[in-house]
Amino acid sequence: MEYTYQPCEEYVIINDDPDLTPNGEGIKIQVLDLIQKTYKQYGKPIPNSFPDIKKIDGYGLPPDQQVFNRIHIPQKLITLERSIRNKERSNKAREQTSIKIEINVINKVWETLEDHYDDYKEEVEWIEKMWFFRLFGYWVFLNGRPYYMTGANYFFLNFTEIPKAGFPQYRDRDRRWYIATKWAETETTTFAKTDKEGVAIPNSDGTYDMIDLQRRVFYGIISAKPRRVGDTSKSASIEVEEATRTYEGHFANQGADEESSQRIFNDHIMFQFRKLSIIWKPLMESVNSKSKLSFVSDDPDLSLGVHIDFASSKRASHYDGKTAKRYYGDEIAKMVEEDIVKRHSTIKLITSERDRIDGSITYTSTVELMDKESGLNYLKLCKASKFHQRKDNGQTLTGMIVIFFRASDGYPGFVDQYGFSIERNPLPYQREFLKLNSMNPNHGAFDYLMGNRKGLSDDALSQEKRQNCLCYREIFTPPANNNFFPIDLIEKRVTELRFGEQKTRSFNISWVDGFGGKVGIIFPPEGQDGNYLSSMIPPPNEQNRYKILNGIQYPEFANKYICSADAFRLDKTNSARMSDGGVALRLKRDFQIDPDTKPVKDWLTGTQIVYASYRPPTTDEFCEDVLKLCIFYGCLCYPESDVDHISKYFKAHGFEGYLMYDTDEWGNPKENAGYSSTHVKVKGFNLMRDDLNMHVHRATLEPLLTEALNILGLADLTNFDGLSSYMGCLLGEKSLYAEDLAGRFDPKYDVSNFFRMRSY
Repeated sequence: MEYTYQPCEEYVIINDDPDLTPNGEGIKIQVLDLIQKTYKQYGKPIPNSFPDIKKIDGYGLPPDQQVFNRIHIPQKLITLERSIRNKERSNKAREQTSIKIEINVINKVWETLEDHYDDYKEEVEWIEKMWFFRLFGYWVFLNGRPYYMTGANYFFLNFTEIPKAGFPQYRDRDRRWYIATKWAETETTTFAKTDKEGVAIPNSDGTYDMIDLQRRVFYGIISAKPRRVGDTSKSASIEVEEATRTYEGHFANQGADEESSQRIFNDHIMFQFRKLSIIWKPLMESVNSKSKLSFVSDDPDLSLGVHIDFASSKRASHYDGKTAKRYYGDEIAKMVEEDIVKRHSTIKLITSERDRIDGSITYTSTVELMDKESGLNYLKLCKASKFHQRKDNGQTLTGMIVIFFRASDGYPGFVDQYGFSIERNPLPYQREFLKLNSMNPNHGAFDYLMGNRKGLSDDALSQEKRQNCLCYREIFTPPANNNFFPIDLIEKRVTELRFGEQKTRSFNISWVDGFGGKVGIIFPPEGQDGNYLSSMIPPPNEQNRYKILNGIQYPEFANKYICSADAFRLDKTNSARMSDGGVALRLKRDFQIDPDTKPVKDWLTGTQIVYASYRPPTTDEFCEDVLKLCIFYGCLCYPESDVDHISKYFKAHGFEGYLMYDTDEWGNPKENAGYSSTHVKVKGFNLMRDDLNMHVHRATLEPLLTEALNILGLADLTNFDGLSSYMGCLLGEKSLYAEDLAGRFDPKYDVSNFFRMRSY
């Protein structure tokens, strides 16, 4: 019977998450391109098309019968090995050690296959076929469509046993993980157009022009993963598979400490190697090594000269000055007293020669137990490993690429008979599959995991998000001891803002009649965003208002609004790259409009109304923009003062009257304007926590709330520019300086139009 099949899978999409790729569009890995690069690796003629589907395993079967079936070693080979092994063990003529037995078995199996080829012709052809799949990959029909898996994936599924589980089950998530890993180690292209920070610039239609550098651009992957996905076993399998067919090479392993390093070697590397069929084992130095697995022998023609070991410490210095064909770092998010970013700088050197990448690096880690310091370091490494930001040599800032799969992708119990993930909206046949497994047929893993979050305390919810992250940012959900802010309330408000009526509008600001004069706002074309996001733009008669006192220009609404800005990160950050400046503007609480007797839910004042986090070309341009914003709203600026770019700029251009100072006990302004985040960070965090607890239901600036969700703690504030400026507004609101200044203005000032807001 003829069946209608779908065409071969042409591409695999990874990282379809807005925090990893623009708009969550993902990275499209072309399967044929990956196959061609694989053939090129081994110097073989490069195929120009997919294989004839009639030659793909499963062809001719009804689609519903096309499932993955693990290959079985021919019985004659099993019987041959067993017979030789029994003879060696029973040989009393000479002393038999385990290593001698193993070497004799390996040699005699191959001698028998060579000497009695006619008797083992089919078995030898089977071995040759397996070698082809091992190197070049494998195609298989699954439910009516051909899918490609890498050679390492094929080897893992068919010949690798893992602790407590035996042979692994086929999972489409694993197949895509292996494809992503292989792609990262063979990719040679970079973006043709990037900005000053190396961020890729798209064409008008959203596509990107690429150029082929004809050399590798990635060292490997950072697998940012949830629990129970087996990345450690898969990474170890890649290492064992490659090491057992490679001439001359060092394969290194390192965990979060010496104990975890040894566990990788003993529980994964050695376990998998001991379980391998004899046909895949090279000659070795020891069978049960506890520290190093060496593939060497007395016969130089049969010796691979490869060794696999593990680090006796978590320090980068352990492998400093050495070389490695492949390096595996496990639990990198859990290291204490060792910076993974700094350690990575050393690891890169052992797998490369200047810009030429010679080896491969794989990092994996679960994240539920990471502490504040290790989590921040891990976050820095991941942030600098994004696909769309490159250096001139085509590499990301770290040379690595983050790979992320949602916890709902491949979640146990939600994988159908073909290995496909049941995430959302189960297909009809998947509903039947779920019924047979006593699961709700109407919900996939995503809905199941979301349901598990209902009713959890803040602490338990944070842990659940890290263990079963449904988006990339949830990996970095603050641990319970870092939950400064009401996470559940903020998340609820963010959802309301995303799906409710728009309450903000973005704009840019510019001089109307030259520097120092009036300021106007410009709304960008539809589909584009301005630098500033606002929920309140004053009407024309309240724009650019000021007073002149003793020859000095002061903002008229000094006691109505307060602006704060942080220009520090424009010059340098802890991640050694240029970053954004933050600006915030707050509508201060007016006790006449919102007295203590008025319910908080009905308040109209005491809320953030402007947010900005962006990077102009120079610090002076940023300071000029802050000045323009203050002139437009008629407000004081309370800047971060540890690096006083803004204060100096305002004073140098004759606008010192727009600076806000703290006052001493007698009401006299202090010497420097603004606040020092170094000295008031704890106080500022407490103010933000209290403000969010009381007023988050009225918040309108989604990006600001998103920063509050993602920050990991006090030490992380330098990475959140808008939040830092928000803190400055709250600190400045406590100062009496603005009230004293307003008292010096005309006491007959009309406040009838004090509060007029445009809604969006």
